[in-house]
This record gives sequence, C-alpha cells and structure tokens, in this order.
Amino acid sequence: AGEAGAGAALERERVLEDTASVVEDLARTATDDAARLRLWSDWTRQIRYQRRTVDRGGSNVNNIPRSGASDRPPSSSDGFAQILLASRCLDDTVRLLLSHPAQESSIRELRSLFELLLPAGGVLENGQQLLTLIHRLGEEGALADQHELKHMAMDSVSEVMGALRNAAQRREDWFRSLE
Repeated sequence: AGEAGAGAALERERVLEDTASVVEDLARTATDDAARLRLWSDWTRQIRYQRRTVDRGGSNVNNIPRSGASDRPPSSSDGFAQILLASRCLDDTVRLLLSHPAQESSIRELRSLFELLLPAGGVLENGQQLLTLIHRLGEEGALADQHELKHMAMDSVSEVMGALRNAAQRREDWFRSLE
C-alpha cells in the first residue's frame, strides 16, 4: 500500500506541475484584452465552482455566500486555486499589464480573482493596490520608452506577488493546523 500511495503522490505532483506549466503559458501569452478577460473569468469561475461544490471534508457547501472578499483561504479541495497560487501565472499576469494594458472590465475580473485567492485584510489590500498601480502605469504608457524602469517594475511585481502568495500560503497552513 505504501508503494501505491507513493506512486499516486508522484503522479499527482506531475499532474499539478503540468497544469501549473499550462496556466503559466496561458498567462504569458494572453496579450489581448479579450483573451485575458476570458482567461481570468474562466479561472474565477473554476475556483467558485470548486468552492460551491466541495469543502475541506468533501461536503456540499452551496449555501456559503461568496460576495466580496473571501474569508476562507484556498484549501486542499481548491485544487485549481492552489495551482494558481503555487505557479507564477499571477506574477506573469500582472507583469504583462505593464506592456499590454487592460480595459477596466478586465481589471475588475482580475480583482475578483485576487479576492478569491488572497486572504482578506492587508494582503488583499496590497494586491488590489498593486493592480491599481500597474494598471495606471500601463494605461498611461508611463513606462513605454523606459526599458530599464519597466524591467525594474517587473522585477518588483514578481517580488510583491511572491510575498502575497507566501502570505496566502501561510494562512492556509495555519487553517490546516487547526483541523
């Protein structure tokens, strides 16, 4: 039974890595606004679907309201949310806004995605502020001819997104320790 369990765990890990690679590629290549809106809407829909149908114990949770920021961190049953947090797709998504600005409707969808992925409070507020800043910089073309500054901004986005992901992961670990 131990070998079978180890084999299943390795297979699960491989599938998760493959899925993370696919979502990262999608995030990097969705440069037009319509494609990004579809992508972010799809990701948001998948997470909401998982949360409506399964909780940590496998019970139906259709009755849990999901308006506004989520007060529940992604759990192990939120497989897709975990993939998004573990991969670099959110970093790539936000970095891409510096060179390929998005329409306000797309930014609203990305904000909704952040609300599902990041814990409410300071972490979510920091993520939302980062989106606002990057959206405005991209919209105004402030970095269009500033290649060095754009690369510095992209590096900073990666650092901040990493910190936001780590905060979300720490919160999930804390909730898991209470089970």
